[in-house]
Amino acid sequence: MQQEFKGLMYRLNGFDLESGNKAAGFGVSLPTDQLGMLAQIKVSEDRIVSLHRSIQARLANAKLLPKPIIRECGVMLLDGSACPRAFVADPVFGASIGADPGTLQRILDGEGVESFGPEIEYTPHNTDSAKQAIALAIIVATWAEWANHELLIAHMK
Repeated sequence: MQQEFKGLMYRLNGFDLESGNKAAGFGVSLPTDQLGMLAQIKVSEDRIVSLHRSIQARLANAKLLPKPIIRECGVMLLDGSACPRAFVADPVFGASIGADPGTLQRILDGEGVESFGPEIEYTPHNTDSAKQAIALAIIVATWAEWANHELLIAHMK
């Protein structure tokens, strides 16, 4: 009997829209067990391109960032998997949210809840404006929809 599908859960922490040097931003908490599952899902280049196109289209519709910056926004994935390393809204100045690379590597290697607890925290880096923070929220939400679909496909196999 197949287990019931548990959709992706994530939480935004401390969503702050105050502008200033590293003043805006938020953290993202993701369940360790789901990150472990996402780390085992290998995604094709086409699926990754599709994810980034969706992110860029939503950001363009929001009109928060200049077009040249939007083209560089996206999600850095762990070793071709569906597991995020970081969410990036401005690669030049570093407006991003990321997790500890060593922790993510250990999750990829099979360590889980017993080593890290129930959640992994992704923390903000150099998010200076409300526009960057909102753009990051769009990026995280778009990735979460995409990742939930990837988990569902893997669950159905």
